[in-house]
Amino acid sequence: ELAESLLAEMASARVKCSSYTLSILVKMWSKRGQLDMAVDAVYGMMQGRTVLGLTWEEGKMVNAQVGCGLIGACIHNHEEQRALDLFRDMKTWPGFTGPSVDTFNALISGLLRIKMVSEAAAIAEEYCTTDACKSSEHRLDRAVMKRLSGAIYAKRHLRKRLSEPVADVFRRVALPAGSSAQS
Repeated sequence: ELAESLLAEMASARVKCSSYTLSILVKMWSKRGQLDMAVDAVYGMMQGRTVLGLTWEEGKMVNAQVGCGLIGACIHNHEEQRALDLFRDMKTWPGFTGPSVDTFNALISGLLRIKMVSEAAAIAEEYCTTDACKSSEHRLDRAVMKRLSGAIYAKRHLRKRLSEPVADVFRRVALPAGSSAQS
């Protein structure tokens, strides 16, 4: 209720919504189980529509923080397939620089939670194609990658097909040299 009154005040004061404001709204609606509101707000702002009386700052684009929040909202609300669909779509958003490493980590973790191991491995492999992968500052989370490796190892039919690509991901983005994925 307090959030709605604050939003109403912002709208009446003609406050323009920023990516930061939008990411907070996404998180709020996610925690309330109102995922459709979060998705509609992001797409509405991108299309220049007024959302709850709020308008978008002129010339602003949805950033990686909003994208990550939206993926996290889907995972939080157990809508992993929707997260995958939005993940694919966000790469087409105008001015969007691409998903952050946090977005990749959240999506891989969420997919592993519901045993979508092949999809999680594909997302990890996709990360290796990004510019962020080349930076030592932006690594996939070690714990997430260990879970991925363990999930692949536990599924005999996936071991042969996925173990080498995921081992390559480990070598390139997750673990420092000399570390073992199974340790």
